[in-house]
Amino acid sequence: MKPHTDKDIIEQHIFRFFAQFREGEVFKSGQLVRYVNNRIGKRHYPDTILKYLRILRKADKLNYTHVGGKASCQFKILEIGQPHLL
Repeated sequence: MKPHTDKDIIEQHIFRFFAQFREGEVFKSGQLVRYVNNRIGKRHYPDTILKYLRILRKADKLNYTHVGGKASCQFKILEIGQPHLL
């Protein structure tokens, strides 16, 4: 069996993090980064985790938007296919 890459493992934890929320709920990027790093057992840069989050949105596997403008660290969960501000 092929070993999982760090990318695969991070993406699995991002999906688990999103599963805790309903459409319309808000989370902060720091919450996601702490969640992923605490479960992986080793630290990844926040930019790496957020990059994989963006990749999943671009692939239509997750959907979210920034709340309070693009510079905000808060995100709102959206239904897949719903327009976002990014």
